Amino acid sequence: MTDVIAPFRGQRIVQELQGQQVPTQIMSEWMELASSILDDLQLAEGSGSPEGVLAAKTNKLYRDTAGIAGAILYIKTSDSGDTGWVLV
Repeated sequence: MTDVIAPFRGQRIVQELQGQQVPTQIMSEWMELASSILDDLQLAEGSGSPEGVLAAKTNKLYRDTAGIAGAILYIKTSDSGDTGWVLV
C-alpha cells in the first residue's frame, strides 16, 4: 500500500477546472485510500465456503449464510487470490 498523506487543515482539496470544482491530487489519492480501507472493513457474505471462489486481501472476513444460523465465519490468511480462507 502506498503511503498517502491526508489533507491538512486549511489545505485546498478542490480546484477550479473548466468551471467545475474537482478534487486536487492529494484529495483524490486520500479518497481512493479511504475507499479501499472501508471496502476491506466490510464483511463479505454468501452461501457456502469462499475457498476457491472469492478473491480478497489478507484479513478479510466472510460469513457463510448457509451455515448453522449463518454462524460460520472465515478469515482470509493470504493475498493469494481466491485461496487461503480459514474457518474462525
